[in-house]
Amino acid sequence: MGKLYFMAHGMDMSDQIAMEKKHKRQQIDKQKAKMLLDINERELVTTALQISKTSNIIETTLKSIDKILEKHAETEICNDLIGIKNRLKLQIIEQDNWEVFKLSFTKVHKIFFEKLKTKHPELSKSETKFCAYLRIHLSSSQISSFLNVTNEAIKKTRYRIRKKLKLSPKDSLENYIEKF
Repeated sequence: MGKLYFMAHGMDMSDQIAMEKKHKRQQIDKQKAKMLLDINERELVTTALQISKTSNIIETTLKSIDKILEKHAETEICNDLIGIKNRLKLQIIEQDNWEVFKLSFTKVHKIFFEKLKTKHPELSKSETKFCAYLRIHLSSSQISSFLNVTNEAIKKTRYRIRKKLKLSPKDSLENYIEKF
């Protein structure tokens, strides 16, 4: 009888290991989703800026044609320039930049407009557009270029939106919009 025996209590760790693996998989999936969202947002910004650039080119071209027409009135080339100008104006009318952008935006942020309008029905259509541009992190100068308005108009729009959203001066409009 002089034998020494050890007894131990064992724990099944398989559940904990399975939970850790599941958590790790979720973290990886979350990182992939964030990377995909970042890529889609960069594409949205690129789309928005490309639309803005195209609109600006058309506007600049129209102004240049007007200057040429002023200098060379009543020449044969003027009739051709007037035809080009009319086609460019038609292109501006047919090209609904907002709808193109909104379609791309909604693919990335599926319920942004729905959530924003539900919580803040007092926002106008143009203010809602402005919020969408903020949501993809466009700067005020980019937004002013895209909307073809002055920086002062951007400041006023930001002020009106902040007032309607009841944000305090210390609250960030961008951070608030990010939640939608």
